[in-house]
Amino acid sequence: MSTMNISLPETLKSFVDEQVSSRGFGTSSEYVRELIRKDQERLHLRELLLAGVSRWRQALRRSVLQAQEAGHLRADADLEQLVFELDGLFTALVREARFLRNPEAESRGWASYQRLIQHYKA
Repeated sequence: MSTMNISLPETLKSFVDEQVSSRGFGTSSEYVRELIRKDQERLHLRELLLAGVSRWRQALRRSVLQAQEAGHLRADADLEQLVFELDGLFTALVREARFLRNPEAESRGWASYQRLIQHYKA
């Protein structure tokens, strides 16, 4: 195992020492290794989330384009703006319904969707 020396201000050293003793780490090195592992996991999860969001937006773009080609949306509609607004609406709906457990989330989401589509409707 390689060795690395890290300089810390006293306040951070005290914080590390406190974390080591209160969270059951044997040494400050174990604590720092755990932080690095968690950061690696966080970066990996971020990559997975970004890939998922990218696939979601591509599917949304295809759907919006198909709706426009079928004549359901105005020919001059800004499709990227619509994709942005739909994505924002769905993100807000998930947050409200699942995270905040807002009982009105579904009805508010549906009302927002209808208002949005009415704006872009052919």
